[in-house]
Amino acid sequence: MNDARGSAGNYHGWLHKWTNYIKGYQKRWFVLSNGLLSYYRTQAEMAHTCRGTINLVGAMVETLDLCSFVITNGGTQTFYLRAGSEVDRQKWVTALELAKAEAIQLAASDEEEEINPPLEESLQTLKG
Repeated sequence: MNDARGSAGNYHGWLHKWTNYIKGYQKRWFVLSNGLLSYYRTQAEMAHTCRGTINLVGAMVETLDLCSFVITNGGTQTFYLRAGSEVDRQKWVTALELAKAEAIQLAASDEEEEINPPLEESLQTLKG
């Protein structure tokens, strides 16, 4: 069973990540935070060594079967993941899609602020 838990914008738990043909799927600790999905070999490793991160802005999440799904950011990174159950897989996919939407919205609002500085700032410039 997966220990996946989360709150708004954050989610964490164990998933199995495809590593290679020799080792196959390996259990990894995943953390979803601020539009980034990062993984570690263990929870304790979070303090010093991130094994990989994928930015969800521009990423695609696709369900492969009852327990498996894939996340890709268009060619440079692809994570093949497997949850402990269909329910856990759906919880992860939902959390990833929500985090992706929030990250896209945040990125768009940041760009808008850069293009349109706050009104007070514009008024100060005019008074200047």
